[in-house]
Amino acid sequence: MSGSGPTILARIPHAELDQLMRGYGWQPIFIGGHEPAAMHEAMAAALDKAVTRIQAIQTDARRQGRADWPCWPMIVLR
Repeated sequence: MSGSGPTILARIPHAELDQLMRGYGWQPIFIGGHEPAAMHEAMAAALDKAVTRIQAIQTDARRQGRADWPCWPMIVLR
């Protein structure tokens, strides 16, 4: 038996995977592709978006004294 098939999560359609990750409490940022230069740009943009979201969560927590659990960003490579 070969172990080179796609993972279970790779078989889930995009909209369902988005809902699943949000249900787990994450804010998914999806990127995908095969071209190295395009993937480099997409990953850099995803990292910028994630860092901006994390900074907003931190700022909100410090200014508002929020103690609730935020939806942290996560990067999903497809």
